[in-house]
Amino acid sequence: MNYSIYKKEVLQDCRSSKLTFKPDGRKYYVYRITDLTRTNEEHYYGSRISKKENIIEDFWEYKTSSKYNIISEKRDNYKLKIIKVFDNAGDMIIYESFLHQYFNVKEHNNFWNKSNQLPWGFTTAGLKQYHSKEHILKRSITAKRTMSTIQESGLTKYQEVGLKSKITKQKKEKNGKTIAQNIAYKSWETKKKNNYVSNFKNDKRVNMIIIIDNNENIFDIIKTSFVKYCNNNKYPMNALRKSYTNRGKKIYTNLDAGNLKRLKDTYEYKKFKGFSAYKYEDLSDVLKEKLEDMLK
Repeated sequence: MNYSIYKKEVLQDCRSSKLTFKPDGRKYYVYRITDLTRTNEEHYYGSRISKKENIIEDFWEYKTSSKYNIISEKRDNYKLKIIKVFDNAGDMIIYESFLHQYFNVKEHNNFWNKSNQLPWGFTTAGLKQYHSKEHILKRSITAKRTMSTIQESGLTKYQEVGLKSKITKQKKEKNGKTIAQNIAYKSWETKKKNNYVSNFKNDKRVNMIIIIDNNENIFDIIKTSFVKYCNNNKYPMNALRKSYTNRGKKIYTNLDAGNLKRLKDTYEYKKFKGFSAYKYEDLSDVLKEKLEDMLK
């Protein structure tokens, strides 16, 4: 595989428009780190934007992804090679992806990369198919140790966690019921509450708009279309709508000078000043009792 041909093919792909080739004064580098403690000297190809002038110093201050140990703590066990330095992100990504494709690092037993870098993402296709179970597990020493470590109980960590989970489910809570029983009960309570709300919404009273006069008496009850009813009875629809939206705020009581001058001689102002409108659920207990008496 030739790098020049590979780069040309990448740039011809419409997805390459996402890459940035504008220099910004920073150093973009591709590196290879080698684990000298492994029999086959396993490698890792990666890339990074340097936060320091000295690239070597920059590298040793961070840990590579997918690695078993923090390499900076055991620097003597690793060999670093800076493959290439660029002045932009686009060239760095293309070159790293070229090396990943060239060596097919995600499937190569001498690399611990879990995926192949692409110019526009990553691919892990083929990882499970070509690697043995042992090789995949060795990529995470924590997982490897967890699988093999036997606890004092004679169980692996996975078996012990499963057993604790089973015991927890059976454990009795303060009310004498298991956790599972309490969850089922709460679910039933929620369902019961939702049914109550649903039934409440279907009650005709919920759809009523109750108009209260300036003496706190029920003036009218609107059971049909609010707009149509107001228009037919010459009620100030917009003012009453604002009233019930604001839970019974009195209309035409706190007008500014401009609105007062505009409305003071109108029929609506003279007739409905101090009136209010409510939804059924916003009524006070006293008004609800009056309403029930009227509806009998």
